Amino acid sequence: MAILITRVIHDSSCIISILLNTLLTIFIFTKTPEQMRNYSIILLVFSVIELATASTCLFVFNRIMSTDSYDLNAITGPCFLTGSSTLCFISYAIMMHGHSHYCIMLAFGFCYRYYVLRLSSPSIAIIVVFLTVAYAPTAYIYVSIVEFLR
Repeated sequence: MAILITRVIHDSSCIISILLNTLLTIFIFTKTPEQMRNYSIILLVFSVIELATASTCLFVFNRIMSTDSYDLNAITGPCFLTGSSTLCFISYAIMMHGHSHYCIMLAFGFCYRYYVLRLSSPSIAIIVVFLTVAYAPTAYIYVSIVEFLR
């Protein structure tokens, strides 16, 4: 019974996140005022990361079971029904990549807002460069995990 309640809460949260981030992405492309164009790029990155993370989280539904000496990850979502452990592992890696990159982007967003308060808004090209630099650590980790799988 507790697992069913957990599953309903988990799936509902993921579905709501997918819907709201899809709506946010649409609003970013259609309703962003000109003076917010630079910041909308950062919001778009946030939205895409959350959308990918929520989608893979819904697909994987990872359960962690602990013992005294180790932890087990059990994939119990729709990914399990595919029968492909490789697909489930890559989906899990994308989910974890999204979680860790979201933390980096949260810090990036605070730094950006502080920068704008102290100086002025940087150009779109500068923002893209900084977003790429911020993306590099988690991208490297994700690629390393996928290479490890081969």
